[in-house]
Amino acid sequence: MPRKNAFYIQTAELVQLAATYTTIDTSIELRWIEQEDQHLIIDCPHRSPSKSWPEFVERHYADKGRICAAFVDGDLVAWRLFKPHFQTMWDWLEVLGADGVVFGLAAYTAPHARGKRLMTMITAHAAREYAKLGYTVLMAATDQLNDAAVSAHSHIGMHRFGLIEATRWPLGFRTVRINGKLRAGFFNHRRRLIHHVS
Repeated sequence: MPRKNAFYIQTAELVQLAATYTTIDTSIELRWIEQEDQHLIIDCPHRSPSKSWPEFVERHYADKGRICAAFVDGDLVAWRLFKPHFQTMWDWLEVLGADGVVFGLAAYTAPHARGKRLMTMITAHAAREYAKLGYTVLMAATDQLNDAAVSAHSHIGMHRFGLIEATRWPLGFRTVRINGKLRAGFFNHRRRLIHHVS
């Protein structure tokens, strides 16, 4: 039975994102979780059970990723990972951006803290820092079926830049349409498909 996935690539100018949420409630603290403090994420009771967090976090820190987090009254309740230049979407597909691109991925907000626009605040905070470092564009790959995530990205000013549709057939053969253009092969972690965006 074929397995299908589809993701939008959404994008926005960092300078536009940086201009939002410059003033926030004093009960909310936004700060970076440095690598030596990654236990704050790994040990947090409010986290998605869908990832093996120690390996996931360590791998992305090794790729120059950083995690920006929101604390509400001292409680870590939301975070997002940011990584310059590229995102490995699946173990067989890598989306590669130009020098000025930073990717936002692995966003999570604890259920009891949703609806407070924390992810928008985190993204704006990160945009200000990455803009100072010379980056110009934020990109994100968003599951086409995740209406809430697509809408949340659109609400902060990100627009759809591309569409990646992938089908895995028996024996590991894959067909991939990127903005309608067909690629096919036995792509895997040793022979990745690289998609260049700019």
